[in-house]
Amino acid sequence: MLFMKLKGCVQNFRENVFVRQIHCYFEKVISPKIKAFLKYAKWTSLDSYVMKMFFSSLFISLFFFIVIYQLTQIFQDLRWLPPGTSAIMLFQYYFYGSLYWIVILQPFSFLFATVYVFSRMVHFQELIAVISTGTSIYRVSFYPVMFSVFCYIFMIGFLQNSIIFPAYQQKNIYGQIIFNKVEKNTINKLKDRFNFSIFGAGQLIYIVGRYDAGLKQMENLTIVQLKMPISDHLQKQISTNENGWLLTNVLKLTKERRLSVSDKISVSLRIDANKAVWDSKNKTWVFESGIIRHVKNFGESFQVESFVNRSFDFIRDPPYYFEAEWYNMDGMTYEEGARHIEKLKKTRQDYKEDQARFLSKFSYLLGIIFIVLTGIGIIDPTKKKITFIINLMICLAIFIVYYLFFSLGISLAGKGNVSPQVGAFTGAVVFGVFSIYSYSRAKT
Repeated sequence: MLFMKLKGCVQNFRENVFVRQIHCYFEKVISPKIKAFLKYAKWTSLDSYVMKMFFSSLFISLFFFIVIYQLTQIFQDLRWLPPGTSAIMLFQYYFYGSLYWIVILQPFSFLFATVYVFSRMVHFQELIAVISTGTSIYRVSFYPVMFSVFCYIFMIGFLQNSIIFPAYQQKNIYGQIIFNKVEKNTINKLKDRFNFSIFGAGQLIYIVGRYDAGLKQMENLTIVQLKMPISDHLQKQISTNENGWLLTNVLKLTKERRLSVSDKISVSLRIDANKAVWDSKNKTWVFESGIIRHVKNFGESFQVESFVNRSFDFIRDPPYYFEAEWYNMDGMTYEEGARHIEKLKKTRQDYKEDQARFLSKFSYLLGIIFIVLTGIGIIDPTKKKITFIINLMICLAIFIVYYLFFSLGISLAGKGNVSPQVGAFTGAVVFGVFSIYSYSRAKT
């Protein structure tokens, strides 16, 4: 019985007019296009020949570019190298550094591979022979272009975040151990901070004597809560010289009974404590002992209260707010970078350049796609005399212009002349437009 009902439902579905229209459209329009694409993309012996040369020149050039760069770094570091340095540790330092430079040098390797393969085919008249059979240069370059797209997706989707950026951090750790003689078991101490001040959520200003990143605790701290949002002028003063301005005025806050500074800030309360420890379970700070002062009557009087082992609902800024960051945005994972930008925004610090650098993790590697399109676009099968070196120099000049646009965008974003989004993607957009135009005008 159930089978008959199901059969009837399927029959009714097939007889539905709308379904039949979709089926007809698929058969007449979509299906032929899919078949044409599959025929176009069918792997041939020509693809095997092209991709074999492309892969070998890509990986060999990338290896040599990294080796040359690292040898240059080794010669520069020799004068700073402490005597008795472990050879194994030194190898690890440069090995992890090499992984990071895969990101930086990869576009140059794609540039070399593209120009070498197609210039070689022109030189030996192989490209002319292929085109004379009716196969266009677009079909010859189909798989190099597809591989560059796949490589970009793989890099930003997995390799950067899971391997490259953690390798950069390991390189920094070994650099601290080798050149600064930091003990490996105390490496987390690099996140500790001393005598600093920072904004927090809820109009808070933290003035901290010491922050221990390992124990997640603040020592010798003062927390001031403002009555109203701080002015842009005052915010700029504190952001520019966070310790100088605040430490100068905290002396006034300590000495003046009213806990307010004329024409500067209006205080709601102030907490002085010897220690605060992060409670990871309840996501709050537990203050060991201290004094809280509530300002009354517009600063004419205040209420003093001592406390022991107390937490406050309005103080919930997480521990990473107070950590020192001893490696820059270039080595942060996506999660760390996003958290860092959020921290800068919430603590009212300048975040524009860091956000542009964060976005450039996704925009810079677009160059590996665009450089392949450009390299193919400048190839002229009819001009046998144009050598590999000439084509390489043309592409290199184009890529240098792209890199200059890329660096200029980051710089302008850091100065606030453009938004971080515009700054991060300016070079990629300009280079992308040029590469697509060049590729579309390739001689087929």
